[in-house]
Amino acid sequence: MKSQLDKLQQGNEQAAHGSQQLQLEEPHPIQTESKAASGRKKRPKKKPQIKPSCPQRLQASLLAYITQRNHNGLVLTDVEESLHSTATLPKSEQNRLGWITKADQLRQWLTSAEGGALLIHANSSIDGRVSVTTVLSSMLVRALQSESIRIVHVLAFFCGIHANLDDEDNDIHSGPVALIESLLDQLLRQPEENFSFDLSRLKKDMVKRATEGSLKCLVDLFVELVSQLRAEVVLFIIIDAVCYYEEDDIIDDTATILNELIVLATDPESRYCRCTVKLLLTTPTRTSALHEAFEEENLLEAPLNIDRGSELALLGGTPSCMKAKASDSDVPEVEYLESESEIYIST
Repeated sequence: MKSQLDKLQQGNEQAAHGSQQLQLEEPHPIQTESKAASGRKKRPKKKPQIKPSCPQRLQASLLAYITQRNHNGLVLTDVEESLHSTATLPKSEQNRLGWITKADQLRQWLTSAEGGALLIHANSSIDGRVSVTTVLSSMLVRALQSESIRIVHVLAFFCGIHANLDDEDNDIHSGPVALIESLLDQLLRQPEENFSFDLSRLKKDMVKRATEGSLKCLVDLFVELVSQLRAEVVLFIIIDAVCYYEEDDIIDDTATILNELIVLATDPESRYCRCTVKLLLTTPTRTSALHEAFEEENLLEAPLNIDRGSELALLGGTPSCMKAKASDSDVPEVEYLESESEIYIST
């Protein structure tokens, strides 16, 4: 199955030179959302008609820039290595993991038919780059990546694993810019069946600045592409260990990304977004500032001390969003396979 990358690379080879370039209307203003609110999803506003502006030459440059670092392949490696760490977690952390999987807030976020944002403070005493929330995030990613789910897609990033911030200039996979580039790379590599993007609608100046590494333009680009997704698509975005990206010199960039992701998940109509977006942020300890963007009902706080016997729970049942947007034959069951210490989706 071809991805958007394959399609546009082929189109670029066939394109004639000297294609007409038209001026694009000014995009809708980006507003900052201070609180992650819940509520019934409204019908998105009708987006103004936009004439083609971005030539295929520039589209190809954008795709080359986004994909050259292979963020997508790195995510797959991160998930595999994190899952292998499950058995090595101390008993106290296994109990903490079990408590979180049983939490009503996590179940609600996973199974609700509506989009939404959730922040998990694991409040662990063990602060490692591969932590209890890294294992949890990897389990959820693995579950949601099941090929049998045609309408559900997941993007992920592991801040703790990629927290080489002292050498960010040389480590192209660490830092806020790497985070948004990774999400874009994963988005563009999704199967074309549900992810057919019209990059000609993008504003030339935005695309040019994005290829130069402008974080603001990369974020705007991500929002624009997500707003093009079909209404039946359910897009999960899981970002682990966000506390590592709260350093003084990068927290503003981190907030720029997360504020827009929160808006996509909680107020999609303001971004002309038709699909359902579910955002999960996790941290092994606590965030110093990012939690201020979340209401109490959207913040899951694990207790400092957890009793023994908090075994990993079945993240139960078919998510309502899948039931509402797919036929029964398309819908799998989310289950927990205790013998392999792994959440999975059965077909």
